[in-house]
Amino acid sequence: MTVDEIKKRFMATLKLEPLTITDMKSLKQKLTFKVFKIYLYEQGVAYDDNTFAETFNLLTPNGQYNEMAYLLSDQFDESIKVCRFKGDGGNLVMRKEFGNDCIFKIYYDVLNYMQSQENIVRTYFVHGQRRDEYLYEEVAFVEAWKNAILHNDYAMRQYPQIYLYDDRLEIMSHGYPLKYDTLDEFIRGVSRPINVPLSKIAINLDITDQTGKGNKDIVRIYGKDVFDILDNTLIVKIPYNEPQNGTQYVAQNVAQNVAQNVAQSSMEQRVIVLMKDNPRIKRQEIADNIGVSKKTIERLIKKSDRIKYVGPSKGGHWEVKE
Repeated sequence: MTVDEIKKRFMATLKLEPLTITDMKSLKQKLTFKVFKIYLYEQGVAYDDNTFAETFNLLTPNGQYNEMAYLLSDQFDESIKVCRFKGDGGNLVMRKEFGNDCIFKIYYDVLNYMQSQENIVRTYFVHGQRRDEYLYEEVAFVEAWKNAILHNDYAMRQYPQIYLYDDRLEIMSHGYPLKYDTLDEFIRGVSRPINVPLSKIAINLDITDQTGKGNKDIVRIYGKDVFDILDNTLIVKIPYNEPQNGTQYVAQNVAQNVAQNVAQSSMEQRVIVLMKDNPRIKRQEIADNIGVSKKTIERLIKKSDRIKYVGPSKGGHWEVKE
């Protein structure tokens, strides 16, 4: 057990309320929220800079940045991993790490990676007829990954992970899942989130609707056995679709272009937010803010039909079409 798990168990024996991510002081106090604000802007969520931290519950009772502020900040640098194992977990053959960004950016980055790189389409030819089938059902994965991000007990300072095997993928999150009394109640999707303020923000960002239908979708597709609930861990095991017997198939990655288009659109919106905030911002400054190369920004601007540079190369400004 980690130190945080031991503390949580000890508080449980005293029948005290466990610490939440809004009670816990962040280990980092110099935090910025550029990416989080971009998501708020994209969804039309209004806020006042003077009361930003109070509006989104980012402060402890003592007025310091809390653990939720850390999760939403540009300085969140914990590692959320996607790991591939050969066989049934014997040999680690790939590890991809996501971090150094707002937790919602990491949510989308992992989602885009899994859609574009892992959920391949297999093409079958049965009596001359073509049939395309994904490796696993996207709806179930999205709901399970969303739950892992929103309902992980971050007060334990442990983070969701995804493990890939030959026949399945596993999504792991930490903490007793959603404070449910029974497995049946959990599967029915009664809404009892661990991180209430984080879930409310996710609703505003249109990431979740908090109807509890996500677990029902997972059960409808794969059944109850996909949930493995341990003492302080929830594992969702999503099996891969079996290839059809006696058919020929080839692996294809047709989802990659879709994911790239989604990523391109998201980056364009981030560039637009920066330009609106500072119409005279330089291309290199935009690149530094987003974390890409200057050439990438130049290509994006060239392709965009919403961004226009007005005036001389030195002394001009950006104009953005709504």
